[in-house]
Amino acid sequence: MRYLGSLTCSGILEMDGERAPARFEFECYLAKMGSVAASGELTTSPSALKKMHGVRDVDFLADTGHHLKLTLSDKKATPTGASADVVAAGDLPVFKDGVLQWLEPADARAA
Repeated sequence: MRYLGSLTCSGILEMDGERAPARFEFECYLAKMGSVAASGELTTSPSALKKMHGVRDVDFLADTGHHLKLTLSDKKATPTGASADVVAAGDLPVFKDGVLQWLEPADARAA
């Protein structure tokens, strides 16, 4: 995999009907077939991180309108503190014309 760069976004973490402000700093890599893979550090309230333990595809709505699905990288350890390593999927940035960039959010493209 080829390193493409890092991005930071703020937004809302949603799980079980509860919302918590969060910030996601992630590294992006060019994966197979030209797709982008991303992982990094999520910072939010300690209680929100504890609720993420054992849950796959937690919703993260970025301030940009992009919708990501986050899963804790370490599936065994319960997070302590206000940050944890996560893997991201969903409406990730793309690598286009040699540049890592966000496209319009998927919801806007579908309209």
